[in-house]
This record gives sequence, structure tokens and C-alpha cells, in this order.
Amino acid sequence: MRRAAATRALAAIIFGAVAAGGACAASNDATPRAVTDAVGAVAAVRGRGCGDRPAVTTRLVRSARLDRVAEQLGPGIPLAQALEAAHYDARASTFLALPAPRAGLDVDFEALLASRFCTEVADGAWSAIGAAADAASVRLVLSDPIHLPTAADTPRLRAAVLALVNAARSESRRCGAVLLPPAPPLLASRPLDQVAARYAGEMAAGGPFAHVGADGRSAAQRVADGGYAARASGENLALGPTTADEVVAGWLASPGHCSNLMDARFAEMGLGIAVSARPAPRVYWTQLFATPTR
Repeated sequence: MRRAAATRALAAIIFGAVAAGGACAASNDATPRAVTDAVGAVAAVRGRGCGDRPAVTTRLVRSARLDRVAEQLGPGIPLAQALEAAHYDARASTFLALPAPRAGLDVDFEALLASRFCTEVADGAWSAIGAAADAASVRLVLSDPIHLPTAADTPRLRAAVLALVNAARSESRRCGAVLLPPAPPLLASRPLDQVAARYAGEMAAGGPFAHVGADGRSAAQRVADGGYAARASGENLALGPTTADEVVAGWLASPGHCSNLMDARFAEMGLGIAVSARPAPRVYWTQLFATPTR
């Protein structure tokens, strides 16, 4: 078994892997059936549980891209390298190598998986599976995929973040050592959305992950240059989270970000999201707070 685990926080997504071993051999006519049987065996073991692991309710979805990952695995090809080559983004993945059936010798995949790979197979985190085989082995890749937000997701994420922020502001909250009282709910601001989106895009395009941009402008200057006349403004940034829940939880866990989020001086919020280009796609978030002078 080979495993590549990813740690994701407000900083980055990092893969680690061990090189896959074993020799590849030419495929034979039994290969497609072996792949089908092995994938079915994984589902069967997860459905009933194994060892001291209970049944898993998370359904595995067959992924053509993970199939390509499984095909590439071989001597000297680490799992992380195969994932990157297939442009497959995952929080974590695991690789299992099973013996392939041969003439006169069947393999009981269910028994093998339950006895030797129970912990890996019966992990509820996995929701995707890929498989490939040759005459020597059947290779299975199980994964917890990362779903990177797209432009079409932005309206939904903006609404979700605003709802989470206002839920947090509705109660007193400790930000570091300071206990802050409840604050009025924020309103969505289209102008702030636009300013935040531009800056998230600048960071994703190679600009510094910092409150002062490559052009030397601060968040307050960017807000003013965007045509928003503010008597108070603030900014939170994040790098790495892929969901509204994750990014807001990260901000609330950081005293400075939490203080911005709970600041009663702010009346409106804007949000920008951008994803950097490969080979290392990462999600950049810009959250702006402001109160107009009007």
C-alpha cells in the first residue's frame, strides 16, 4: 500500500508520497474483468465492514481520471507524481497493489482486501476510486478529491460566507484574548465584491499573498480606487480552503481575522475568489469589510 496525504490549511495544499513498487507486465484478456472484480470487491468490503471497522456509507464513484492515475503507477512513479500528471487534486489518496488473476489461479479480492487492507478500504473519507491492471497486478487508487471552486460557484460561495459571517456576528465571540460583543449583520456589497475579486485574481496570477499588493496599494486604497467611499474598511485573506465553511472557520480561529469579522464598525462585505494556474492550483480568498460615508 502506498499513501499520499495532503495537509490543507490557510497556507497551501501539500502532497507527500512514497514511490510505488512492483513490475508492470503486458495486459491480457482477463484484465478488464479483474479490474471490475476488484472495484466491486472494494464496494462489498466497505458495505459490510471488516475487522473492527464498521460498514462505510460513503459511496465510491468511479473516476476516469483516477483510472489514468492507476495506469501510470509503476516502478519509480510516486503516487503524487501520477496524481499531478493527471491533474487530479485530492486532500489525500491511497494506492493498493493486488495480485492479478492468472490462468488456473483466481484471486479472492474481497478476502484479500478485508484481511490485508481493511483500514485503508474501510476509510469513510474516500469518495472516488480508480483502477487499472496488467498481467501482474491490479492497482487501485482511492481518493478524497478536492473540488476547486469555479466562477459559476462564486455567487453561491459569496452568499454562504456572508451567512456564516452574520451567524458568527450574532453572538459574542472571543477573538484571541479579547471577548467581542455581537455585531449587526453585514450587507452584501457589489462594489466590494468587484474590488475583492480583482485582488484575489492578482494574487492567483502571481502577486504576493499580502495585504499590500505588488503595486504598493493597501486594502483601503484598493477600496477607494474601486469607487467605494468608505469611512472604515478592513480585509481578510486566505489561501487554501475550498469551501465557505473552511474559510470562515479559519478566519474565526485567527485573532486578527476574527476581530475584523466581528468589528461592529463595518456595515458591508465583499468577497473575491480566484484559483491559481497549474501545476499547483490553489484557492485565493479576499474578504473586504467597509462602511460607506453616505
